[in-house]
This record gives sequence, C-alpha cells and structure tokens, in this order.
Amino acid sequence: MLEAAAEAYTALLERGPSVLILTRGGERATGFLADRSVVQVNAGDTFNTGFLAKLYELQCLAGPQLETMSADTLQQAMKCGAKVAAVTVSRAGANPP
Repeated sequence: MLEAAAEAYTALLERGPSVLILTRGGERATGFLADRSVVQVNAGDTFNTGFLAKLYELQCLAGPQLETMSADTLQQAMKCGAKVAAVTVSRAGANPP
C-alpha cells in the first residue's frame, strides 16, 4: 500500500505542492518532498498540530521555505508531531497537551 501511496504522492507533488504528509492513525507517517520521503512513527490525529507548530517555529510555513525544505526540517517537524500525538493518546479521552 505504501508503494502505491508513494506513487500517488509523487504525482501530486508534480502538480505543485512542496510537501505532502500521509498519516495513518497509530501507524507510521510518511512525509514526501520532491526528491525524497521521510518516515516517522506516528500516534493519532494530533500529529498535524505538532507538525505545523514545529514548521512555524522553524519559520518554514511560507511558500519559499516550503519549496526549499530539507529532509532534516521535514523530519524535525514530523518528530514533533509524533511527540505531541503520543502525549495525547497517553491520556484517557484523547486529552491534548
């Protein structure tokens, strides 16, 4: 399935987006850039909040920064997303940090 998703995401990237993220609940999340992908262990829906917060902290939410984002920056943001999500799912009732 991931191979088919990678092909679909590559096709989407060719249409204009700089970064795409595939999350699968408690499974791994995969971030796609034009030239590579990055995998991060994931946990729950709060992943996106942590991911975007880290990109904001790294000043990478504007177009030019997204277009030139490195795999390291993507990995940092995905790691933050996973940490935030892990806190959320560790609490009863999906209690966000």
